[in-house]
Amino acid sequence: MIVELRSPIYRSALEELTKLSLENHFLQFNFSRYNSGERGAIHTDPPFASLVQIFYFNEEWNREWGGCLRILKDENPQSVFQDILPLLGSSIIILPSENS
Repeated sequence: MIVELRSPIYRSALEELTKLSLENHFLQFNFSRYNSGERGAIHTDPPFASLVQIFYFNEEWNREWGGCLRILKDENPQSVFQDILPLLGSSIIILPSENS
């Protein structure tokens, strides 16, 4: 998977999708696994990130378990724009900005 993600073809596809030039950008890969009962902290993406892509590998997920990627409208944790279930085959691309 990492070989594919590092390929010029994939980089070109990201550029086409996002309308960003990624020519002089480096790639950083982070892998996380959360166990039952663990919570990720509310955070913003680093200011140096041009884009963030998240891949999910859960074969099943029940919304009642929590654990969704929660996109907020603003800094208020109750101001929910969208919850995204972490399901296998799903991927999210986020373009960080000064407001994200």
